[in-house]
Amino acid sequence: MAIDYLVVGAGTWQMVNQWVAKRFVMEINCGTNTHQPTPQLAQIKNPSLVSIYPNPANDNVTARVIAKKDESIQVAIFNAQGQVEIISSNQLLKGSNEISFEIHDLESGVYYLKATGDSIRKVIRFVKMD
Repeated sequence: MAIDYLVVGAGTWQMVNQWVAKRFVMEINCGTNTHQPTPQLAQIKNPSLVSIYPNPANDNVTARVIAKKDESIQVAIFNAQGQVEIISSNQLLKGSNEISFEIHDLESGVYYLKATGDSIRKVIRFVKMD
């Protein structure tokens, strides 16, 4: 399970896990008090998250997109040489959306799914296996 940490501000860390559909920020008060700080979770408003499953994939791959708003996005699948293999335009609704692709005609190897919209810009690596 891949977990990344990002410094959002002074003393604030953001934990992002590609398998969870929501992002959270953990805020810890690091003042001069002698007691242990109490962590608090605050959900980030309107997250934009793209994940892909299964990975590795055989015949089909699905992109899960959490959209901040209703919008159109373009999703493209590139091979390792940067050539476009599949391209699709999609209308998303605010909230959770899933876009599936048939990839059984693709050769085995590493591919990249790129989702681009007004509030979404994400590239995710995945592996196609036979």
